[in-house]
Amino acid sequence: MGLPSLGYEDLYAPIVERADLQYTPRRHDPHPRRVRALGAEYVEGTAQGVRIAVGRFPAEHRQRPGAYSTMVYGVHPYQLLNYNGAWDDVSTLAHESGHSMHSYLSSANQPYATAGYSIFVAEVASDR
Repeated sequence: MGLPSLGYEDLYAPIVERADLQYTPRRHDPHPRRVRALGAEYVEGTAQGVRIAVGRFPAEHRQRPGAYSTMVYGVHPYQLLNYNGAWDDVSTLAHESGHSMHSYLSSANQPYATAGYSIFVAEVASDR
């Protein structure tokens, strides 16, 4: 950058001038090799969850900002997000999938009374 010294704010300068990458849904769907270190149940659960329980495309009735993962005990999790093919959308889907798998595994392995968890625990589990 040619600066005499580096300030904290300079750490956020873009590395490249512009990168306009687009990700198709098929390209970003979880692939077993990306999450296989987390075990076979996690691999299958993530893949199945994205196939059946993610509402990810913008639609007239679904123009809310943000992304959400929710679950009712004993039912697979659902995700809602607006996916436009940008890197942020891919990252958001991965983050919400972390929440969904946390909920799924919690529900599958604990009784109703103890399957819930705090927001702090939820965010730790989702940052995979």
